[in-house]
Amino acid sequence: MEEQSNPRMIRWSPADFQGKDVPESAKTFLIESGLPAAWMGCTSIEFDLFDNEGPDLVIGVVSESPIVVRNSGIVEEEGDNKNWFINSSVQQLAECTKIYDALRQTGDEDNPRAAIGIARNRMQEIDPVCMSTAGSSLWRAVLEDMEALCW
Repeated sequence: MEEQSNPRMIRWSPADFQGKDVPESAKTFLIESGLPAAWMGCTSIEFDLFDNEGPDLVIGVVSESPIVVRNSGIVEEEGDNKNWFINSSVQQLAECTKIYDALRQTGDEDNPRAAIGIARNRMQEIDPVCMSTAGSSLWRAVLEDMEALCW
């Protein structure tokens, strides 16, 4: 794995997928586009390559919980007590990450709830499942936490 010209982006190499049962579309995206190395917000997320056993590819961590790409292509956080759905694909993860990052950096200070609502709607357009998985959606929980804080 290498960092490319944009130091915030991590891109995987074909060798990083050795023994991993990951869809070709996910592999291609992680090799060609990658994910941001790390960013902070209401939650700390880091994308990188992590050693792991088994067929799932660990692409990052939320705090200390691994973020995995399943053989179906979905992206989940493996929490202590349950798995949290993040996105239906790594491509949708990248898009939702951009929306969240923009919200954190440029959230409407006069009306933060409206900015959060816009972010929620945009994420739902990109990946309807990421907002409709009641009780186990990471993005839904993060935005609800932000809304409760209304920074």
